[in-house]
Amino acid sequence: MDLDNLWAGRFISEATKFGAALGPQVGLERERNNLEAYWNKVIDACKIKQNILAYEKEKERIQLEHLRKLNEIDKKIETENIELIRNSNKWKDGNS
Repeated sequence: MDLDNLWAGRFISEATKFGAALGPQVGLERERNNLEAYWNKVIDACKIKQNILAYEKEKERIQLEHLRKLNEIDKKIETENIELIRNSNKWKDGNS
């Protein structure tokens, strides 16, 4: 049930009993309120989109930070593997 339409209809009906032609004013007021509700929804949607963008930027920052750390660890592993191979080759060749 649309309470807004029900209320407006009854209000206009009662107002006409007293000779007041409030139909146009009620229509304008309802339109203004609908526009306000519309813009409130638009503003809320914009805030949500801004939050999403902020979360995505934070996610990207964290991913880059972790990627750098992982690359550093990969380089350390590679360096240690090279050292292990050198030591293994020295041991095979009988060199100290």
